[in-house]
Amino acid sequence: MQGEVGDSGERSPWLAFMLFASAAVVLYVVVGAAFGRYAHLYSFGDDLNHPHPDPAYTGPRWLAGWVRFDALWYRSIAANGYFFRGTSAQSSVAFFPLYPMLMRLLHRVFGGDLAAWGIPITFVSGAAAMSLYWRWVQDKVDHVARITAFAVLALWPYALYLYGAAYADALFVALTLAAFTCVERDRIALAAMFGALATATRPVGIAVVVGLGARVLEQRGVVRLSVRHASARAFELRPRRLHRTDALIVLSATGLVTYAVYLWHAFGDPFAFATAEAAPGWDQRPGWDVWLKHAWVTRLTHLPDSGLRYFGVVTLQGLLVIGLLLLLPRVVRRFGWAYGAYTAVLLAFPLVGSKDFQGLGRYALGAFPAFAALGEVLAARPRLRRAWFTVSTIGLVVFCGSFARNGYVA
Repeated sequence: MQGEVGDSGERSPWLAFMLFASAAVVLYVVVGAAFGRYAHLYSFGDDLNHPHPDPAYTGPRWLAGWVRFDALWYRSIAANGYFFRGTSAQSSVAFFPLYPMLMRLLHRVFGGDLAAWGIPITFVSGAAAMSLYWRWVQDKVDHVARITAFAVLALWPYALYLYGAAYADALFVALTLAAFTCVERDRIALAAMFGALATATRPVGIAVVVGLGARVLEQRGVVRLSVRHASARAFELRPRRLHRTDALIVLSATGLVTYAVYLWHAFGDPFAFATAEAAPGWDQRPGWDVWLKHAWVTRLTHLPDSGLRYFGVVTLQGLLVIGLLLLLPRVVRRFGWAYGAYTAVLLAFPLVGSKDFQGLGRYALGAFPAFAALGEVLAARPRLRRAWFTVSTIGLVVFCGSFARNGYVA
């Protein structure tokens, strides 16, 4: 039932996470060992696929499958700091600082391979995120929907980025959930601290600032939006209900602001992280070509020569995010307009800014209110639930296997 407590209830998310994470590790070890000569069957990254591990990696070989692609950027930052080449070439400033800072800290304390330290950071962050998510949904949905919602996130096709991949997504999700948990418990200063750390982790952290601020206003009754009763006033504003300490929530933007100030001082461009996205290879310069998904349309019109597998994977990511956005009305009705605002910004920001939907599958991991809403929908429809988890689990297995073979899946 809602709000249930007890040792078994608290252990459930940890045990489930350990089970899924262990399965992911076994999968990529088996794939890497047994299917080496069939690597092309697991590859979705076109020319980004490389069959051999990174030669600079010096950590445990059995963990090498988690150190791919962006992990090497984070290692570069942790080892040598940032560099910026404008729009002429890819630059490390595109990656936010908290994750590589933690890698550097652990390396200095314990030694070992810099990039390999991203694996335990991701694992611990993923476990914390799933535990916080479990607690967040316990007071909002019934028991069956709670379990279903947990499984929706845990078996999301791109959940491998919660289990060990040396990417910053798990850290961002954990910090975001911690911030919202603190707001729910009226610990505004602590929420602002976790929010600041989240905005120092990924550029979509702006959604956290919006969501936290909106949630404070909603909980205080400062802004009331009626979406259930047509007879009620649709909008009410009562600013006197704010507490003095509520203003602290704006400090959740500190991580983003601090990084922007650093970039301004070091490179003369406070938004260098966005400028760098226009570099060749990323090609994410803001404009109509990106907004109208010209790169995706071009691939569509040149199939199959443009890469059928890659096209299929990026299209899947776009469809998944659009599907989560379609759940926004339910999110607002069930969990409040603040969570709707957070989810909308979190998903729309990369959806609009991506040239071909690549990466959206893992960016969506932070959309926990939408996952909870999807859990409710699936809990009430057993056949749809079975179909969803069958397809989602197959997708997770395939993508985990592809990542193990150095295939760029998101």
